Amino acid sequence: ALSGIVNIVTKNSERSPSLTAWGGSFGAYRGLAVVSSDSWVPTPYLSHEVYRTEGYRDNSAYRRWSPFNKVSFPLAGGNLSLRLNYFRSTWNAPGYLRFKDVQQGIVNRTAAINPADGGFEERYSLVMNYSPSLSEAGWHATAYVEDYKPARYGTFPGDSSPPLPGPTSSQWVGLDNRVHWGGRLFYNLV
Repeated sequence: ALSGIVNIVTKNSERSPSLTAWGGSFGAYRGLAVVSSDSWVPTPYLSHEVYRTEGYRDNSAYRRWSPFNKVSFPLAGGNLSLRLNYFRSTWNAPGYLRFKDVQQGIVNRTAAINPADGGFEERYSLVMNYSPSLSEAGWHATAYVEDYKPARYGTFPGDSSPPLPGPTSSQWVGLDNRVHWGGRLFYNLV
């Protein structure tokens, strides 16, 4: 980090367990369950979210499931936290309409360019953090591993005229699979 860093600190606990839900137009709903209590030791923060919407336009549905699981406990004069997360989303892509076609009424503003476009994303991560409990001085440790799998698929119109005769459309898929891992161990004298 030559010019700066972003310090992300995740929650350790909530005061008590909770369950919330809401819904809205276009088939949208979200549910969130949290199992936690700041008086429990080890201290859990288990959060599971489900979200879904059908979207305003055709072929614009989005679905997400995201459990966030963290357990913290005292260890050797410090705090150790273990975190296991999972994220999965599936989404459809309605494409970009030509403004001129919508203005002239040639295309409905809720239409999709192609009803088969979309993608998904899947991510697993395991993180361990250790830090002193009373001050910044002392040993600090972090270790992590993450498996990240995004994918995008779509259909393009084919060319049925010479010299490249072919189907009226072709499907393509872009897949990626990345595994990140690393860690840091240091002693802070401050």
